[in-house]
Amino acid sequence: MGKRKSSDCPLYKHPNGQWMKKIAGKAHYFGTDLEEALRRYALDKDRLAAGLKPLRNDTRATLAELGNIFCDAKKKAVASGELERITYNQYERALKRLVAITSMNCLLEELRPIDFVHIKEELSKPSERDPESELRGGRVVKRRSALTVGNDIRAIRVFFSWVWQNGHIDSPVRTGTDFSPPSLKNARRKRATQSPKLFTPEQVKAAIEAAGVPMKAIILLAINGGIGGKDIANMTVEQVGTKPEWLNLPRLKTGAPRRVWLWPETVAAVEAYRLKREHIMNADQLETFFLTRFGVPWIRSNEKTGVDMISHHFSKLSAKVCPGRTFYDLRRTFRTVGGETLDIEAVQLVMGHAAASGDMGAVYNQRIGDDRIKAVCEHVRKWLFGSVDDCEA
Repeated sequence: MGKRKSSDCPLYKHPNGQWMKKIAGKAHYFGTDLEEALRRYALDKDRLAAGLKPLRNDTRATLAELGNIFCDAKKKAVASGELERITYNQYERALKRLVAITSMNCLLEELRPIDFVHIKEELSKPSERDPESELRGGRVVKRRSALTVGNDIRAIRVFFSWVWQNGHIDSPVRTGTDFSPPSLKNARRKRATQSPKLFTPEQVKAAIEAAGVPMKAIILLAINGGIGGKDIANMTVEQVGTKPEWLNLPRLKTGAPRRVWLWPETVAAVEAYRLKREHIMNADQLETFFLTRFGVPWIRSNEKTGVDMISHHFSKLSAKVCPGRTFYDLRRTFRTVGGETLDIEAVQLVMGHAAASGDMGAVYNQRIGDDRIKAVCEHVRKWLFGSVDDCEA
């Protein structure tokens, strides 16, 4: 702690630049301007000593107020389709942690780089757990992973940039050089010690055999073309067509084109589901191809919880036949096995991967033949089912 301004000054200068005072055993900060700090101290000291919140006579928006403004704007972006619900949920969770670490009445303009060193350290600590959750076998962690902390920091920095660029604060937030996502080196080291997130052919076949009619088609689409849950949930009747052999399905996340040759097994499963779909109430009035038994689309995520519904239902199935595997691991498996063909361009087209910025090869390459796409999909099919008869396109 620094020195007082003078012998009769009740406040101390903190290394972060703010004037502060311990009241009732708790440190309180009053800003960097001494005159304003003394005014605020005189106004609030009695309330703080009594354990009450300070009076608000500052016209600047607090962290909580700015967070609400930001979240309201992002909710509209979700409603318009410009932002994923899962991304919004990440923003909201990160801001809640930030408010818990600082305070609802925190003013962004008064935070200094040294404060963000503390904030980053606090982000690494796990939230307090419900004791009953540990009794139920919930996982206990001493520190949150570098990937999770990095996601929080990126979300918070997006928030800081947004409130400044939209005129809600007068200057950019000075986070300093240390408030950046943790080094990816540790994350890579951790991944290197973990087993690959891949299915074996036996696990995929077990999941297919145990699945009901709709989930069987969904699993086959995922392993056939590396199609994720969101894209499958949003497939339309028009995109599927009648007895499809080829599927053109631009990836929702990137807008990148995607073309998939469908295996005979996948076509049969899709057709079996189509017959079942005809008996679902109001199915003929809905554009979405995959519907629940209640006649509503398989929505990507629950608006309140952010649970991926396809992954959620698949997790119940996988717990019985292939524990530890997730629905997204089917996409990872397709990419890994399909990559064995060495035709990475065709693999990327099937998966809907957008070309990296500056990839001039992707700019100049105007077409990838169907024979190359089929070769990738057929290679994965043989990996799964063994030796199979080739089917002409």
